[in-house]
Amino acid sequence: MPVSFRPMQAEDKELFANFLRSLPRKDNYYLLVDVDKDQTIQRWMDKVESGETLGVVALDILNGILMAVLIAILLLLMRVSRPPDAILGRVNGLKGFHNIMHHEQARTWPDLVLYRFGAALVFFNAPYFKKRVLEMAATHPGIKWLIVDGSTINSVDSTGAAILEALSEDLRTRGIRLGFANLRTEVRASLERSGVEAALGDGALFTTLKSAVDACVSGGFAETLETGTEPS
Repeated sequence: MPVSFRPMQAEDKELFANFLRSLPRKDNYYLLVDVDKDQTIQRWMDKVESGETLGVVALDILNGILMAVLIAILLLLMRVSRPPDAILGRVNGLKGFHNIMHHEQARTWPDLVLYRFGAALVFFNAPYFKKRVLEMAATHPGIKWLIVDGSTINSVDSTGAAILEALSEDLRTRGIRLGFANLRTEVRASLERSGVEAALGDGALFTTLKSAVDACVSGGFAETLETGTEPS
């Protein structure tokens, strides 16, 4: 018996869009979808809907839906394996630190790079994180400190921890100190258990981005690289 297929209707799209918008925002939690842009949501829905339609035409309804689910999972994995990232700076009149690509007037520091990586550090994206950090170091000659904004990193697995240790040593040979700021409590505990905190050295973890910037600008963080003591 032939079965007719009803394409995704407007109310279905609205339900899906509302679900995406209900996810925590990327400024506070790592996201697989940019919920701030309706066009991004529409592109995701179009891709999933196209996969579902193709699956139903070539197979049957159940297998078509399963195919759409697999496509959605693949898209999510692709997104988190190459998450959005940014160099951060200060903007007059705005609180906090912001993507310098979105604010031409953003102020940065000659000896410091503030870097935000928009996902957890796990086995399938940790090498990409290392690649991006080394690119930052190469394109900003003369920097002494590279501070990672940890607010968007909600977990670090064993591969991520191993890469962080190796990356810290690599940067140290280039005269660059690696640090983290604004880490979640559970992530900081994970770095301590895995030995990453010890590998980074004393005073490499800061409670806020502001405290990290203040330490770097004042020279306190540089002292930890030379003496192994925490800045006062």
